[in-house]
Amino acid sequence: MRFLSGLIKFIYTIAALIAGAFLIAVWLHFGVSEEQVANIVKNIFGSLKLGFYSGLCGIGLILSALCVLFSFVSRKKTPRSIAYSNPEGEVTISVQTIQDLVEKVSFEFEEVKSISSSVKTSKRGITIVLKLLIWAGTNVPSVAHQIQKVIKEKAQAILGVDNISAVEVNIVKIVPVKTNIKEERNIFEEDSSANEI
Repeated sequence: MRFLSGLIKFIYTIAALIAGAFLIAVWLHFGVSEEQVANIVKNIFGSLKLGFYSGLCGIGLILSALCVLFSFVSRKKTPRSIAYSNPEGEVTISVQTIQDLVEKVSFEFEEVKSISSSVKTSKRGITIVLKLLIWAGTNVPSVAHQIQKVIKEKAQAILGVDNISAVEVNIVKIVPVKTNIKEERNIFEEDSSANEI
């Protein structure tokens, strides 16, 4: 997905630069006589007055293409690892290791059905973001608080990461508790027999 997004931005930038350069060249009569420019402008825009506006559009296209290009080039990449020092030397822990620990710890809670996690870094420290699917009947505030507390404690104890500034818990969905498999099969059989009639 990231590659496709980059490719689209690149194609847009090239097309906007070419179109902008063409419009500015027409406006400034660059490389063509005034009569040819008048014919081009008249054919494209239907009026000679719009030649000035074509130049402005060209400048706008080039500026927008440069903005897209600048945002693409200057995009800050997320770090793949987190480093900290201890008396014996530097320790580096991959972000994936932190995410794996967070997911393992979260699944220790029976109320959690599914989890997705991400790690953000800033000058204030590390923020762990969880997106959870939990089972119905769960006391959400209590479980969220317990998960936050346990994840922070275990990340500090196991990985030695002390600068965890926050553990954010986002409950994405509350999933109904499944009935037993025989009851589900009976429900599906009743539905299929009702459809046959």
